[in-house]
Amino acid sequence: MRHVRFQYFIFFSLLCSHLPAYAQIDASSNTVSISGNEKYSVESAKKDLEKGTARLAVVCGTSFVHREHQDRLFKEKYGIGFSVMGDVVDGSLKEMKRYNYTIFKWLDDKYGKEWINEIRTDVVGFDKWVLYQDGIPYVLCETKPTFNGGTFSDFTVWVINHMEVEEQYKISGSVLLRALLSEDGDIIDVDDIGRLSYSPLTDAFIHAMMNAPKWTPAYNKGVPCKVILNIHVNIDYQ
Repeated sequence: MRHVRFQYFIFFSLLCSHLPAYAQIDASSNTVSISGNEKYSVESAKKDLEKGTARLAVVCGTSFVHREHQDRLFKEKYGIGFSVMGDVVDGSLKEMKRYNYTIFKWLDDKYGKEWINEIRTDVVGFDKWVLYQDGIPYVLCETKPTFNGGTFSDFTVWVINHMEVEEQYKISGSVLLRALLSEDGDIIDVDDIGRLSYSPLTDAFIHAMMNAPKWTPAYNKGVPCKVILNIHVNIDYQ
């Protein structure tokens, strides 16, 4: 077993009334370190929503699709526009996803789920957002899933003890992501929502997660259900 000190925090705020500012959090000091393109931050999304200038990020690459009429109708109905980019983008996809998630949550709160069937499907992060819609937060499951007969924290411990990290990356770091368990207890998706655009610790954590044993499925109202696991782990290799 590795000698790794860690603290784990299960974050359910994605599923509550406010999205967190996705950043590295020091639990002992409650300070937050922000870096990156502030154009696509959670805070900038909230400010844009308040000003009525929010525009969902869309990256089309070379397969640019003109749908000005549909986009205009969506903006007239929901008050949200689109920033459509081709090969040249002005931020990382992860930053855009966090920004867009904040707007998705706002749309949910104000309009319910109607907007999902009217939005363009190439909006950054939309595919992940839809995938997680029928999952139930871990804390809300009537019969929670178990891992090797244990709890959520037992799973976190297992993953950290099975991470394969190169020596130069064995430093203090933070992993922030969410995962989706199937009705059978398999991890079917991992959504990296961390603040850094690239993190070897996150890559190693996800790889270990995907190779972990199956969970015992969760049940809600007597029926097996998909479960959303929101995980924040601070790792210290000392």
